[in-house]
Amino acid sequence: FDRLWVTSELAGHVQAIQATQTEISQGSEQSVVQLAQTALPTLQAHYDELVQLANKLGIPVPQTSASGTPSPGGTGTESPAPR
Repeated sequence: FDRLWVTSELAGHVQAIQATQTEISQGSEQSVVQLAQTALPTLQAHYDELVQLANKLGIPVPQTSASGTPSPGGTGTESPAPR
């Protein structure tokens, strides 16, 4: 169960981070962009903690792009670049 939960949460946080970054860069509604800017550090912190837990459990972690953005479907063990 722990492995399944961590894997699911990692995937969900990758998607949430990517959607949030897209909203920040392409959003047209200022209040939504501001909400995304506020939420992004929390999402990234949660992702970082999930990466640490996954590493302890030996669970593959989604790889990140050069910008530190998690990439869905990755199988590496990298964590996002420092913020």
